[in-house]
Amino acid sequence: MLTNKRLRTIAFLAVLSLGGLVLIQLYWIRKAHYLTSSQFGDRVTLALTSVSSHINRFHQDSTSVFEPVNRMDDATFSVSVKGLVGVDFMRNLLQVEFSRFDIEQSFSFAMYDCFTDSIQWYWYKNIETNDPEFSGLVARPLQFPQDAFTSDNHFFVVHFPHWDSFIFRQMGLMTITTLGILVVMGIFAYLVILIFKQKRLNEIREDFINNMTHEFKTPIATLTVAGEALGRDAVNTQPEKVKKYGKVILDESNRLKSQVENILKMAVLDANRTKMDMEPISMHTLIEQIREPFLVRIQAAGGQFMVLTAATDPMVMGNRDHLANVLFNLLDNALKYSGPSPVIRLETRNHGKKIEISVADNGKGIPKEAQRHVFEKFYRVPTGNVHNVKGFGLGLSYVKKIVQLHEGKIRLVSKPERGTSFIIQLKTLKNV
Repeated sequence: MLTNKRLRTIAFLAVLSLGGLVLIQLYWIRKAHYLTSSQFGDRVTLALTSVSSHINRFHQDSTSVFEPVNRMDDATFSVSVKGLVGVDFMRNLLQVEFSRFDIEQSFSFAMYDCFTDSIQWYWYKNIETNDPEFSGLVARPLQFPQDAFTSDNHFFVVHFPHWDSFIFRQMGLMTITTLGILVVMGIFAYLVILIFKQKRLNEIREDFINNMTHEFKTPIATLTVAGEALGRDAVNTQPEKVKKYGKVILDESNRLKSQVENILKMAVLDANRTKMDMEPISMHTLIEQIREPFLVRIQAAGGQFMVLTAATDPMVMGNRDHLANVLFNLLDNALKYSGPSPVIRLETRNHGKKIEISVADNGKGIPKEAQRHVFEKFYRVPTGNVHNVKGFGLGLSYVKKIVQLHEGKIRLVSKPERGTSFIIQLKTLKNV
């Protein structure tokens, strides 16, 4: 069976391998982008060199310009020429030369007049002809870097607005491969999360089965012994012993009933079949109702129970039975984990438009790594011996569910060796 440490190591190595693969793939994409851009730029340079020669011949100037094409950036080229030509002539000439070199891209161009030091016009060819802004001649200057227009010659500038998307389309297969690897990485990460979740669920299930076996085995064994004792003639003739064993049977039956009800209660909550009949409730009245029964228990354990009802507005809209169960669960939990001399505080206070109810103990606290799991179903904070604190790990899960059904919030504050506080926030009746 894979241990958590080994599983984490395997997952880490797998993620590291896939991460390395993605980095290599990104390196080759960058390399391919550079090469594709360079190759396409070379074709554009050849086409524009040819255009420059045609314009020079049009002006009957046989002298050629040395390296007339200057690449200003990936998508912008400037071309020196001996004179100006008309927009239609330029447009047709560019289209012919670009077509000859298999350059099927949208482009814009501008002509610079060195005599007037101005941009004469610019035109935009757009594949999507339904775009009215760039359907033809536009009476505003093209926004190119101004330092490009510092020359003693006439020249024109050609710009490809969709350069990057075109280059990535040219790299099609490699781009798709990289996206595929990223998808595989995402699926792998999701599967790793599922594996860890499933492993955790298996551990929780095994712990629950162990706890359930222990919790049911003890009362069943006691019931068996008490039943056998009642079957003896020597016991039947002694009313005090009959009464004693009868009480044992009743107590253990109630204990089994309580455990079964806890499990069924959570099953009903999970199925969203809980009927929440709401009514106006004073949390202070509810606290007083549970105070005496709990005080008996904590005094029997040699502890102290302090109640401070400082809230000036204790009224909420809620379900009396479920809210009472919430308080009982928190108090019972505090008693279980408080140690040999429990000191438990139950306090209320108003916070803004809400009432806060806190239950604090003086136990050893909840480890930081366990705090985010305490409200999970079947989770029990490890205490060395899994059976030294009774229960199925359902109490806090039930508490959180009921608080949420009341549109409230619950949080915990715990410090090592200084105890734990559970704080519930509920809307007061005035703000429901």
